[in-house]
Amino acid sequence: MNRVIDQFVPLLIVVLLLMLSAPAPAQNPMLPDQGEYIKSMSFPPVWKPHFSLAMVADRQSEQSNIGAEINLGVYRDLMNPTYGALGIVGEAYIETVDNIGDGGLRLMGESRFFMLKMGADYSFRNEEFDFLLSFALPLQRGGLFNRGGQLRIDWFPGRGHSFNIGFEIPIAQPYAGKTRAKKDHVMLPSRKSRAPESIFEPSEELAGTLSNISEAMTWISIFTTPFLDEKRTEGEKHFIEKLHQMKSLMAERNDYFPKGRTFEGVIETYHRELERAFAIAAAYGNSNGNPDNGILITDKARELLLDRIILPYDRSLGQRKKRDSLLGFANDAKHEFQSWTEMNRELTPIQRQAALYVFHRIILMMEDQRKRLLDRWHDMRLVWIPLHYALQLEDHDTQSEMDAIIEKAVKENFTGGNDIHYIIGEQFQWELARMILETENYHVLWIHDFAGLNGKGEPDFIGYSITVRAYMRALINRVKAYDDTGKIPVYMMFLDTLYPTLSNSRLWLALLEDPLNHEVELPGEFDEWEETIRKTQAELRTAVEESKALQAGLEAYGSKWLRNKIKVHVNMTNPPDFTFRSANLFKYLFWVPDIVMIDHRKISFHDVTEIEPGKGEAIYTGMGVGEHFSGATWDDRAILVRGPALVSLKDKARELLLSQGFKANEIPAPLRSIPKPSNYGAMISKLEAKGWRASAMQVHNLTGYGQKDSNVAKGILYTLMPKGSQLYIPDSLWNSPLWAGMLVGSAFRGCRVFPITPAFENAPSDGVPQMSRANELFARLVIIQDVLREEIESAGGMLKVGIYDLDIDVSDKISRVDKIIENFDRYDWLKTVFPFHPSVLDSLRSVSESMKQQGFKPIFLTEDAVDRKPKLHFKSQLFISGEAVSTLIPLEGWADLIKDYLLARGEQLTSESYVNAKRLRAQTFDNVRIIASQWDASLTPEEDEKTIFYLTVGSHNMDYRGKIMDGETMYVVSDTYSTVGYLDFVNILGVTTWVESIEELNELLPEYGGFWYKVGRYLKNAV
Repeated sequence: MNRVIDQFVPLLIVVLLLMLSAPAPAQNPMLPDQGEYIKSMSFPPVWKPHFSLAMVADRQSEQSNIGAEINLGVYRDLMNPTYGALGIVGEAYIETVDNIGDGGLRLMGESRFFMLKMGADYSFRNEEFDFLLSFALPLQRGGLFNRGGQLRIDWFPGRGHSFNIGFEIPIAQPYAGKTRAKKDHVMLPSRKSRAPESIFEPSEELAGTLSNISEAMTWISIFTTPFLDEKRTEGEKHFIEKLHQMKSLMAERNDYFPKGRTFEGVIETYHRELERAFAIAAAYGNSNGNPDNGILITDKARELLLDRIILPYDRSLGQRKKRDSLLGFANDAKHEFQSWTEMNRELTPIQRQAALYVFHRIILMMEDQRKRLLDRWHDMRLVWIPLHYALQLEDHDTQSEMDAIIEKAVKENFTGGNDIHYIIGEQFQWELARMILETENYHVLWIHDFAGLNGKGEPDFIGYSITVRAYMRALINRVKAYDDTGKIPVYMMFLDTLYPTLSNSRLWLALLEDPLNHEVELPGEFDEWEETIRKTQAELRTAVEESKALQAGLEAYGSKWLRNKIKVHVNMTNPPDFTFRSANLFKYLFWVPDIVMIDHRKISFHDVTEIEPGKGEAIYTGMGVGEHFSGATWDDRAILVRGPALVSLKDKARELLLSQGFKANEIPAPLRSIPKPSNYGAMISKLEAKGWRASAMQVHNLTGYGQKDSNVAKGILYTLMPKGSQLYIPDSLWNSPLWAGMLVGSAFRGCRVFPITPAFENAPSDGVPQMSRANELFARLVIIQDVLREEIESAGGMLKVGIYDLDIDVSDKISRVDKIIENFDRYDWLKTVFPFHPSVLDSLRSVSESMKQQGFKPIFLTEDAVDRKPKLHFKSQLFISGEAVSTLIPLEGWADLIKDYLLARGEQLTSESYVNAKRLRAQTFDNVRIIASQWDASLTPEEDEKTIFYLTVGSHNMDYRGKIMDGETMYVVSDTYSTVGYLDFVNILGVTTWVESIEELNELLPEYGGFWYKVGRYLKNAV
């Protein structure tokens, strides 16, 4: 043993000295315009060095000998580094065994995904090659020492099965082990009760009432998230049979459900029986007790159930949970409930005991429903506790009530004083370029793809344009003004590593990281682009040389400071790190790496600050930068916003960098938190006074295992919009049965629900697993639409299944208007969904003819690199209450508004130069004002209170990925300003094909069976 220590300890000391002497990140207290070095992650290294320290067990002789080894190696990927499928590693080592030294070289192939490498080891002492098999295990998320270190085992079968065991640590990889969450779950409170439960024997009446509550709870759960994800083992016939069973149970009538089991009916029954149970408790032992006590106790119970149990649990939607139970939350709720009842002097001890018993039983029944939901969905990440266990129908039928519930759930407030503009298609690329050029202090492009190459493998025109005409030109302009302003904005990019790797973003981003010196080499047919880049670089260098202030800074701080100042700071987030693994992503797979989880958020923002709520702006979108996201066939949306709802974007950006391993003092200065001024509220009032009156908030799903607030907001909107509301839900990736189930539940409650998915040829992501899941899900919706049509319609609801099946260019307004007119004649129900004045259709025909006569022909930034039909990449959703539809939409002024809107859009589409997206509102303002005045004058106070609007725009798909794995964002607009997107939803619903049968569905969205069906189901979390 002493021999091992003598050999091992000196090597360990050397390693520790190497670790301690590693250069620390620069920490410079200077302000950004004096000399502070802005830290950025840049690209992951191509060559990845490491060192290993191991104990050697040499078994080449009859007696095993023990020694120690240290090696230095370097790894390089041979395939896409994001997946870690195959790379090559070379190592040099020295070792000592039984006081005999040796050294050697190794060359191995490595699959980091499978934690395995194998190859040849050459020993200098033996002068021979031997086969080597090596395993690397991280043991914990982030690896050993939180530096991406791994336990390493080397096996030499040709050397008498000798082996080494030790650890391997990355070198010069500062983000290794730091870029993802250390835990793959959220820890819920301990369910262990703090005090023993008191024994209470309920009366027969109370026991019966609690039994009624339990049955109502079960039906509320069934209606809220009906299960649509059964395996197709027995075919659709089995699913239809189950629906008919549900249909029969819904039709049953008894004393508690005199009209059958409708969603509204079971909610009303549940709350009536809840009040009855607490009334019995409040009168326990004294039938002459105060009847108001039962109502007071029930109200307090509902409040605590919502605030202390249901919402805290539902906040974890999309996350794995340890101690998965409601009972941990219940401990505080019961303690608070008991304290509250003790303050009511009218209640006797036995009545308090009875009330606490009822409250406890309600919680246990809710916990039983949670377990049933877990059995139903087979995944704790998909369990949603119905809010109607605490909310009555009248508790969420106004805008203020809905806003308050969302705010409480996501812990974020809606703020007024915002200005919003709805962006369609490639307008995003124009507005992004404008924002970069107008930036004064800082700009952040937070996006999942910045294309280097297009679909043909050629340099991407949009990537080139944003690089040269936006970023490079902005740098030139700011350098030229530097002597006067003393300020060059900090330009930052946050890109998840996956897509930029696939589309070779490095082609442009390497130039932006070093615009003064980097040389771009393009294929011969792009000589003109290459020459333009060189001229632009020369202009930038000249501007730097002519700036007295920059030259003074260069002399004072050096060339490193200058290069850091004149650049775009690229942060490739979530770089491949195979020490982050989890056994909970895919069934039967052990320790799948987190590489499948990406940051899918797409935001551009600049100059947002706490000091001035109206400064800066942002775009939330589903698009990336590239030809793929532009042109005639990319159907996408964005929202351009200004105002105080953006301030928390700085917080989210800061949180992202901290999650990647930045220290607080390494956060770029523009993203650091600043206290709001004392007159902040007055500043917002001034914004509202000048017309910025939109109420809005932003919500995010964090990448990987973090908080998923976007999920929570969607869950509330899908399950609480009141009866009569219309929910327009188009999406490019529609494969989540939970979201679909919630929307079916809304239809049961009396809402009109319109899910839309692209046909196969219109799908942006048309892989077999995605399409198989989409067909399977929408087939279930078609069946429900048919089998339960009567039940849905009797509740006042509607469920229509839409397929985006178009061969009309995105901006071909003439053909699209003609298609809308055709569909309004084809589908009579569209006239009830959009109850426009008859003059509206006449106006549409007039505009179509006018555009034809004028020879309308849209102009695009680029042509499609590959032939394709329009791709629906729509991630906006609109929610409007029935009172809003019935009072606002029939007004006659819509005819003129639609005409002016289409003409203004036509102007944008036919211009070869930039047209500010904000002009659209100015061009339609008079018509909007007329309609608003008419509407305001016609509304009764009761109708006004019941008008509810929400518009959401962002990156979040209707899939599993966006719910449980990826980073997503959603900008939520509340109240009447949500109608900024209304006409666009009329367009989408108006051009959609609405299917009534499985045969129609399968023609547009093919069904898959056998192997591919099983693959789709198995990979559902990742497609």
